[in-house]
Amino acid sequence: MAKKEQEMYEGMPVIEASDKKSLEKKLSGMAERPDKYVVRISNRTKLIKERAFWGCNGIAVVIISDAVTEIEDQAFEMCKGLKTVIFGKGL
Repeated sequence: MAKKEQEMYEGMPVIEASDKKSLEKKLSGMAERPDKYVVRISNRTKLIKERAFWGCNGIAVVIISDAVTEIEDQAFEMCKGLKTVIFGKGL
């Protein structure tokens, strides 16, 4: 069985996660941890909780699925590398 190729966006790997804990788990499973990456919020996620990604400095882009209807305060606080947020239709 062939290994699934890493999805890329503007030269950065795309990682699907709903919070910092799930992101860190996926990053730890990568052969080489990227300096910058894209986080795609899962279609199963309706709410991005308060401080969900607090201090995740490697996030450069966040792609929020259409399923997300609410983002609580400080969800991306201290994400110093974050430059772009692409909002889904649910917001």
